[in-house]
Amino acid sequence: TVNSWKPQNDGGNITSCDINESILAGLTFDYITCEIKGRPTVVEGAGKKYKITATNILGDSEFILTILVDKRDRPIAFPGQVEGQDTIVVKSPNSIPFDLQVDDPMKTADLVNAYGNCVFAETDTNVASVVPNSGVVSMGLGSGESVISCIIPATTYYKSAYAEYIVRSVSGPPDISHNDNANILPEFDTDINWVPRNENGPITSCIISEPVNFGLEFNTTTCAITGKANSMGTQGFQLTASNGFAPDSVKQITLTVQRATDTIDYGADVNITDLNTANIFKIIEIGGEGKGTGNITYSSSNEAVAKLVNATSGEFNITGVGSATLTATKAQSAHYKQATDTVTITVTNSPCGLDCIDNFCF
Repeated sequence: TVNSWKPQNDGGNITSCDINESILAGLTFDYITCEIKGRPTVVEGAGKKYKITATNILGDSEFILTILVDKRDRPIAFPGQVEGQDTIVVKSPNSIPFDLQVDDPMKTADLVNAYGNCVFAETDTNVASVVPNSGVVSMGLGSGESVISCIIPATTYYKSAYAEYIVRSVSGPPDISHNDNANILPEFDTDINWVPRNENGPITSCIISEPVNFGLEFNTTTCAITGKANSMGTQGFQLTASNGFAPDSVKQITLTVQRATDTIDYGADVNITDLNTANIFKIIEIGGEGKGTGNITYSSSNEAVAKLVNATSGEFNITGVGSATLTATKAQSAHYKQATDTVTITVTNSPCGLDCIDNFCF
């Protein structure tokens, strides 16, 4: 790691410095400022003592500096792991082997022997075993959990590293009969990644009674339905999930593509400081009109301040001092829900700062 250190000086300016012996490899010593900087390339766990002498025209000042260089931490993780949470994969007994890769962010380190190879191990070979050098996991015939671990031994410059992954083996067929799976309700043109709730053995194969519509895709391994719906409508079908254990699990599904949520942007609030202001046009600008094709209409919450002249054009007549909420409403269309947005219009007295009636200030 790059380091920089300079002594605290409570006296006169330092004009030169000296050190009693060569500094640790990778570090440099400045003979004018006493600064030590650089990236140490050796480990000094016990600490190395140096005598440093700072000088100016009035004399010398000496102190002892101890430099300790520890091995560097090297965090590693399995893909998708979140710190502080167990990472669990559920498999069926005797299922197809799979590969557990470990992310080692130090593989680009520029020091010799900065990293080592992962040594894998398991806690229960009856559930799952791992090839020590490759990370390929084979499922056993038993049920339960086996902790698959990766250990990278300490090296010249780095501490040892550890990560673990829990492999859970469940005997028995899948069960997707839960009521949560009865309805799928995606929105039009919105990403969907639906997987049925499964409360037993993992799904390894899935059959759908008819091709899924609306431009969506079906995964024959996981039963997942993904993609963006390109049309509206309802479709009923049957899913059959299996994993080699009898019986298969069957569920009737209804998929209904709903109108998507739309968003419009009415822009910023408006401040008016002159009652003589002519009518204003407060309309949705280009880029803020949303995706739907519905018409946009306008309204005012306080016509004593801003009176709507034309609900379609967005023209308001400024009628008095105070504030009003102006609302733009975009009508529901074939594929999008109704959308609204508001701004606040605030009208204050004329710039003279006095009360004004009919253009007279008093």
